[in-house]
Amino acid sequence: MLDPKQINKEIPIPLYFQLKQLLLAEIRSGAFPVGSAIPTEMELAEMFDLSRTTVRQAIAALVQDGHLYRVKSKGTFVSQPKVLYHMFGHAYSDDIRESGRVPGRKLLSREKVVLTSELKDMGASGEYAVFLDRIQMADGKPISRTMSWYPYDGFAFLLDTEEEVLMERGVFGLIREREETTPVRLNRRFVAVNADEAIAESLGIPVGTAVQLMISRRYGSRGQVIDYSKTYFRGDMNTLEFEAELPGFQNEGTGSVRT
Repeated sequence: MLDPKQINKEIPIPLYFQLKQLLLAEIRSGAFPVGSAIPTEMELAEMFDLSRTTVRQAIAALVQDGHLYRVKSKGTFVSQPKVLYHMFGHAYSDDIRESGRVPGRKLLSREKVVLTSELKDMGASGEYAVFLDRIQMADGKPISRTMSWYPYDGFAFLLDTEEEVLMERGVFGLIREREETTPVRLNRRFVAVNADEAIAESLGIPVGTAVQLMISRRYGSRGQVIDYSKTYFRGDMNTLEFEAELPGFQNEGTGSVRT
């Protein structure tokens, strides 16, 4: 548990930062479980012989980082850790596991539909598309919803795949097993939107809640269309991360953007 001796006033590290790291370590160790209250500002100030301004700064930093949340007139509580979703080269399910939770999927709809205008604009031919609508879950709670359209010619097998296999291995895991459907180019765009009634109900959030919409377009090695997808992420349960080497700066590390 918290030990006042862990704050060292003789070193040049800011006291608020030391307290922040100490509280964060206790949260990660489970000493303060999700939903539990941490000591009050006054209690922490007295415990570590710090000013309330210093304590308030440490707590504010943890709130800003999403580790704590405040409830007016009640106190400060430990937040449910968000899933850190690596948007490229990493499976969403693996990211959920790394957050300490159990991933799961739920299929809402799978059907043959008329080819969408978006797929036509991308160069898809034919009359029909395969439509998949599914929920990604963590510990049984919905955290995102993805609606995808695939050209029927080349992806009709997704309609015949057993639902258990589709949900266990994931659509991306299935399509990249086939050379003719393996994506090699990806475009993603992000838009902040308010959840309509359908999205809100499926994600278990109030109508009008701000969510992050990711619009994806993927293409194969011959320039053929792979899919067009829309994914709605719950902002309270996801952190999206992109990391890539920057041209001309290979020897100076990588760039990272989080939202």
